[in-house]
Amino acid sequence: MNSDERKVSPSSRWNELVDDLFRTGGGTEDAAAEWPHPDYAAAAKACGADRDSLEKLRRLCEDLESVISLDPGPGTLSRVAGVPLDVLRPLAGRCWREILLDDNLGRAAWMGLRSYSEALKGPAMDSGTRRTGAIIHAVCVARLEALGEVASDERERGYDLAERRAIQKKLYMPASLARVLGA
Repeated sequence: MNSDERKVSPSSRWNELVDDLFRTGGGTEDAAAEWPHPDYAAAAKACGADRDSLEKLRRLCEDLESVISLDPGPGTLSRVAGVPLDVLRPLAGRCWREILLDDNLGRAAWMGLRSYSEALKGPAMDSGTRRTGAIIHAVCVARLEALGEVASDERERGYDLAERRAIQKKLYMPASLARVLGA
């Protein structure tokens, strides 16, 4: 196998992309085309030379572009969500970004996703998973509020609002999700 035939690992490609962003002060059109959605490219430009924010964006992009599977097993969405599998079936095969932007999901789906996001935010998870869990949780809470499901506990509601405001301000936050949080 010659060097042209070698497979480039996704993480090495991401590192090249981040390096390009630093060299060009926000990235070239080629660098922007590397992101799977224009929101990520815009967020990368907003991150500028903030390497920490770019790394968080890269991880968030990997997480949100991952495709949902409803396979059974410990820690899986189908087990942790706490809702019937029929509620989750419309999510299978879709990426997290698409699901979080879906205006047509019902209350039960958002409740299940919120339960799952709470598990992702747990202390045993790595920081990237907790960060993604917090974003998924904030979107779920905003979606549930839009459906009339507002936390009755003042302290819980205050925490949810503070979490949402903090997430909206992050440089690495894709604009489409920030808009959902601002609704």
